[in-house]
Amino acid sequence: MRISSNTNFSRFLLTIPLTVGMMLLLVSSSFSQTNSQPVVDAGENVITAPMELIYLVATAVDPDNDDITKWEWQVVSSPTGSSPVLSCSSCQITNFTGDLEGDYTLAAKAYDDYEWSAPDYVTVTVYVNHPPVAVVTANPVSGTAPLTVQFDASQSYDPDNDAVSFQWDFGDMSTVSSEAVPEHTYIYAGTYSASVTAYDPGYSYVVEYIQIEVSFAPPLAVDAGPDQEITLGYLDPSRTLTATASGGTSPYTYSWSCPTWSTPQTGASVTVTPTVPTTYTVTATDANNQTATDDVYVNVLDWRCGNNLNKVTLCHNGHTICVAEAAVQAHLDIGDTPGGCQASKSGRVVPGVFSLAQNYPNPFNPTTTIEFGIPSQGIVRLRVMDLLGREAAVLVNEARPAGAYTVVFNATNHPSGTYVYQLEWDGQMISKRMTMIR
Repeated sequence: MRISSNTNFSRFLLTIPLTVGMMLLLVSSSFSQTNSQPVVDAGENVITAPMELIYLVATAVDPDNDDITKWEWQVVSSPTGSSPVLSCSSCQITNFTGDLEGDYTLAAKAYDDYEWSAPDYVTVTVYVNHPPVAVVTANPVSGTAPLTVQFDASQSYDPDNDAVSFQWDFGDMSTVSSEAVPEHTYIYAGTYSASVTAYDPGYSYVVEYIQIEVSFAPPLAVDAGPDQEITLGYLDPSRTLTATASGGTSPYTYSWSCPTWSTPQTGASVTVTPTVPTTYTVTATDANNQTATDDVYVNVLDWRCGNNLNKVTLCHNGHTICVAEAAVQAHLDIGDTPGGCQASKSGRVVPGVFSLAQNYPNPFNPTTTIEFGIPSQGIVRLRVMDLLGREAAVLVNEARPAGAYTVVFNATNHPSGTYVYQLEWDGQMISKRMTMIR
């Protein structure tokens, strides 16, 4: 048994002879110097979150195998402004809570009934795992079905410089994606709420939403424009054809073709110079590779004459004449018409041929007769326009069976001048001129 120097023992020494007392004091002093301090271990450093309760466990080893009878925990340092909570400062196992981000240093000591151990320190790091910041774009966010959208979350970042992972939900019950920059196609019309979850290795996350509007796309259609007519020998022998697409999903591309071209021409507009009546076909293609076609018919009137075909045929007082191009306007001013004369009698058109006869009489005042023929049943439109293209009268606009027809035009309410009358049937068109003189 180790003898400790204490008050009771000192009183006992006073009752015996001084020599014996001094000897016993020397023995007692020798015994007390042999006690060794306990060695305490405060445990491993800990990383935790604000206000998260953790357990701290101290252990101790006594070289003399004495029992540890007391424990002590103490907060040595903490972040400025913090209020840490130590549940039991005199327990071997204690609860600790740090309220602010930063390092907390705690000391643990052990007592073996003779003396305290040296302190051992443990650091509790309170760490705030900040969620990633999601930066998300989508292009386009609206359009017609099927709509392909390019999503992009590649500019997202983590404030703690952790790696960022993604999970996309496109809102249409399709397969999710873990790509940073995914592409997705919406097949059906509707309003979709697409979302991306951005998370770090600590599973701190943020969710961002993007609304996608998908509407029904009307069928793709293309209009090649009205039929055209050109003249050889007089006026501009070329025409610019312009197509307009609608419906489908823009942007559109255009391709033009005709029987005499070996290679199609591209673009919404093309300039053509046919020498015979020609049908041109335009094909429009939308962003989803849907196609639509339409035709435009270009009629050709050949008014050329002369040995070198460098003059113009005119009808003058019922006779066909050939004049230089420079003289044409003077003839037109006195009522002559380009293109030559036709006999002013009935029966000049027959079923089986799409044709339009020269009106008779010509010039006229105030009425004239127009004959035309169509080879099969169809919608027929016969109208009269001035030289500026302004419509003066619609003489026929209805479905008719194959046959030859005669129509009378009354110009009582129209001024003198040259007029164009135009026949349309089955996508084809023929135009001629006539002159009314009061």
